[in-house]
Amino acid sequence: MVEDDWELREYLGTTLQRHYDVVLAENGAAGYKTAMALIPDLVISDITMPDMDGFELVQQLKQERSTSHIPLLLLTAKNTDADRQRGYDLGIDSYLIKPVTAALLFKRIDNLLSRQKQINELVLESLNSKSPYSDDYTEQKPPEELWRENEFVQDFMQIVEQHMQDEVLDAAALADRMNMSQSTLYRKLKGITGKNINQLVRKIRIHKAADLLRTGKYNVTEVSFMVGINSAIYFRQCFKEEFGQLPSEYQRADNKIRVTY
Repeated sequence: MVEDDWELREYLGTTLQRHYDVVLAENGAAGYKTAMALIPDLVISDITMPDMDGFELVQQLKQERSTSHIPLLLLTAKNTDADRQRGYDLGIDSYLIKPVTAALLFKRIDNLLSRQKQINELVLESLNSKSPYSDDYTEQKPPEELWRENEFVQDFMQIVEQHMQDEVLDAAALADRMNMSQSTLYRKLKGITGKNINQLVRKIRIHKAADLLRTGKYNVTEVSFMVGINSAIYFRQCFKEEFGQLPSEYQRADNKIRVTY
């Protein structure tokens, strides 16, 4: 919550703390520094502030790769079309006009967080899409306005796949290759996929395994080693959790579909 009026800042902070963990900042510069350090789930900001106004704050956060996914809600006493258009052009998600009631503020926050959850699901669907090895594979691009973070996830997936055969993919090394700290990468991935680093790495491994099984060129044991999982029991457990089938069952079912086709 970024607000230069201390009375309003304390009031809104106290109100929001009934339901959320809230960090307060007294101006845009402090808000930017705090957002970069914490990678919050949502930023609420006033527009007219000293040092850095709300529009500058939005612009800075959208330009940073580590914070570009964060939903942004601007509070303003000026209800002009020009200000609204400027904010939307910069990428804000919602406006509220001061004075704002607690009920409306809570509702708007819930809507923005729910929308972010939908974006998380869209991002994860990219890992669940049909493999290029499949006969009926068609590339489906997500709606651009809902999936701004596709490039970031694809970069992370590419790095993981390049080191797929490493049994241990070190989170610190992955973060270094993504040019950010481990804590920032963790919060960024959590914010746009709902998964932490290890969960996402495992998901990428298992979906790569499914791709390899569908080629029909490798058996289950070979595929397990190819994706960096050297325990057959753990590989079967992870695969069944992801697809609802053991890898051998999955491979047989896919072969049956191909023969029938």
